[in-house]
Amino acid sequence: MMTLKKGLLPLALVACSAFCTVGFAACDTGKEEEKQPVVEQVTDKVFENFGTFTGTTVDGIPSEGTLATAEYTYTGTFTDGYKITGTGTLTYSGEDADWFKGTFVNGQLEGFGQCYYKGGFIGIGEWSAGKIDGTAYFIWPQADGSCDWYLGDWVGQQRSGQGRYQFGNGCWYVGEFANDWINGEGVFHWPGGNYFDGTFAGGNPVKGTYGFGQMDGVNGYIWVDAETGAWSWYTGELEDGTKVENGQVVTGEAGDVTGGETGEEGGTEEPTGPVVEQVTDKVYENFGTFTGTTVDGLPTEGTLVTDEYTYTGTFTDGCKITGTGRKTFKGEDPNWFEGTFINGELEGYGQVYYTGGFVGIGQFSAGKLNGTAYFVWPQGNGAYDWYLGEWVGQVRSGQGHYQFNNGCWYVGEFANDWINGKGVFHWPGGNFFDGMFANGAPVNGTYGFGQMEGVQGYIWVDAETGAWSWYTGELEDGTKVENGQIVAAE
Repeated sequence: MMTLKKGLLPLALVACSAFCTVGFAACDTGKEEEKQPVVEQVTDKVFENFGTFTGTTVDGIPSEGTLATAEYTYTGTFTDGYKITGTGTLTYSGEDADWFKGTFVNGQLEGFGQCYYKGGFIGIGEWSAGKIDGTAYFIWPQADGSCDWYLGDWVGQQRSGQGRYQFGNGCWYVGEFANDWINGEGVFHWPGGNYFDGTFAGGNPVKGTYGFGQMDGVNGYIWVDAETGAWSWYTGELEDGTKVENGQVVTGEAGDVTGGETGEEGGTEEPTGPVVEQVTDKVYENFGTFTGTTVDGLPTEGTLVTDEYTYTGTFTDGCKITGTGRKTFKGEDPNWFEGTFINGELEGYGQVYYTGGFVGIGQFSAGKLNGTAYFVWPQGNGAYDWYLGEWVGQVRSGQGHYQFNNGCWYVGEFANDWINGKGVFHWPGGNFFDGMFANGAPVNGTYGFGQMEGVQGYIWVDAETGAWSWYTGELEDGTKVENGQIVAAE
């Protein structure tokens, strides 16, 4: 690997690594008289069994530029000779062509990447051997103009593991996926508060509890045939002893305790079961005004209105917003939060919308993005920036992919909510900086021009200010550079 001689640089500067293509004869340092690599700019150069290339070659082999074939066009870097191994964008031929952007190994995406399939299907996330593998966000356009989306685990291009699927009609599911669909334990939600909590097979409920929200004002329980998926109202006893008849909790007498006369020690008691009521605008002090279903006077499902927000969903811990639903704050363009809440804060997979169109989808803990999440920042010109990656306490931290609305993008490490650490920043046209960043600015690394003005260059970067300039000097292997250009051998 050719690098700048650190001894040649002022102490205030940090050396940058300059790239070379692995396997080139120019990198054979074992010879007494090393041949300097020949760097050329070529236009429409035909490589047999590879394609037509325009860009930079090193010793006659593509290094950065655009390769065109009958099937696709690839613009980016080439780090392994006649292979699409590098970072760039691969676009297939056609009016509404599929395209893939990210890091490629032998023509297939590897690591963080983005894809666009014909018809508007978009995938953003982790890839392995050309398939979505890891955590990814995928969008399916629907005929009515809406979109379905999924954020969660993938294995070999199939949804597998934990995830959240949002339907364009307002339904949503959080739980287990297998064989590329809803299979396993989870909760399916309908608009209005209805839900099914239990086991699914092929997207169909198999066994569990179906609780009506405010649809028809009924609170109900069902059971599901494990083979056919058919359901009917449940009559029987819940795990806590509550009796249910035809899907309704039985009020009044719930059973007998054998003993003496009523009221005497050891006598017969006739305890009453839970009292289920439908209420409208019931006021709870220090909580809010509730409309929905109560059990023994406490909210279970419905809508709570306060001076600050409205919450519609379930209540599993009395007068607390602990359950599943949506919390919407007051205002013309209100913030809202949707998912599972504990004491009013999102926990697990959820979705948020902030005033101005800022949207976040992913994993939450104690009300903050924590885990893997996708976040969108509108830019006011109809475009937006987005980030998909790791978060800790509402701060971007870990590995991630940040896409700028102007076509620039970065893949690598984040800390303190911004680009900090090792990664690669890409500009439209193929330019890139590969190295260390501090608060979004390059610190030390390699800056490689793509096809911008047809120049391949080397720079050095000030460690304190991040300012860069063209390098003139000698690389460690003896290669000479003038104003960022390798001096071709005589």
